[in-house]
Amino acid sequence: MQRIEDPRPTSTVPPHVGMRRHGRRLAALAVLVVLAASGCAAEQHMTSPAPSAPASTAPASTASGSAAPARPTATAPPPEGITVTIDQQRLDIPLDMMSVQVHNRSGRTLEIVEATYTDARFAEPIQWVGDTLVPSDIQRDLRVPIPAPDCAASAAAPAPHVEVTYILDDAVAVGEYTPTDPFDFVPLRVAADCFAERVAQTADVSLTAVSTRQTEAGEVVELQITVADHGADALTLGTISSTVLFQPADGSTGWTLDAAVSPGESRVLTIDAIPSRCDAHALAEDKVGTRFDASVAVGDPATTATTATTATTGTLTLVATDAQRSDLYAYFSDRCGLT
Repeated sequence: MQRIEDPRPTSTVPPHVGMRRHGRRLAALAVLVVLAASGCAAEQHMTSPAPSAPASTAPASTASGSAAPARPTATAPPPEGITVTIDQQRLDIPLDMMSVQVHNRSGRTLEIVEATYTDARFAEPIQWVGDTLVPSDIQRDLRVPIPAPDCAASAAAPAPHVEVTYILDDAVAVGEYTPTDPFDFVPLRVAADCFAERVAQTADVSLTAVSTRQTEAGEVVELQITVADHGADALTLGTISSTVLFQPADGSTGWTLDAAVSPGESRVLTIDAIPSRCDAHALAEDKVGTRFDASVAVGDPATTATTATTATTGTLTLVATDAQRSDLYAYFSDRCGLT
């Protein structure tokens, strides 16, 4: 069930019920911390045969592993049997990180101290600097922040390439590679980011409030979405897909709104949700359950040309804030009796 511009106020919760729910929320979050720690450790072991490079605290286009030692002055040819893949692990989705994966089939352990990924679809090269060992027949994920896209990049731009710097037997070796992208992560990400930029030129679309209310079928969580059109084009919010944690209260796979917002207009849309499944591990290991994909059209998609970077229709992800995510998790835990 969904409601558009519902004027009814959210029902209030008696103080004693609120205190009880607050206690359950704290207990639920404590359980989540423990389960998430064990779940994340297990997932990292499964997704990569060896540990990934440490997370970055460097500027947007640079990631650092451990401190790099002084480099030798001698040079050596690069090792053979190396391939490079671009990908994003599920754990990195909420962190807005990606991986430059170096696959070592050289027959020897390699020491990597630097990697630079250059791709015209991004506004700037991405650099990882650190010091990590990669045994033979193992891949190492060099995790880097995702830079802003270059939405004006030409299709005729040079192919992406990765430069990896090694320390081999007291000598520096530099290898040049053309990376593969088996899951089309980069084109999908760039298209999504460029479409988000196009939407932002027309309207602010965001998840602005999370609350709960009682129905005959039980408690539901209400998600309030605000669309403020400040541009010259109309914007239509079509559908919102369910997530691994939340679905419409009627059990369908998504919410249909088809709400048009005219230039200069602001509308508040409300949808009701319930847990998609009552699974404690799904909650504890969640990375994308509070990210809601919405289909959006800017202007009249029937008459406006569509290209890879200036699409007038596309998907916009509505991401819950930390506070909203905490409320959604607490509702999920409460409704499913996980506390």
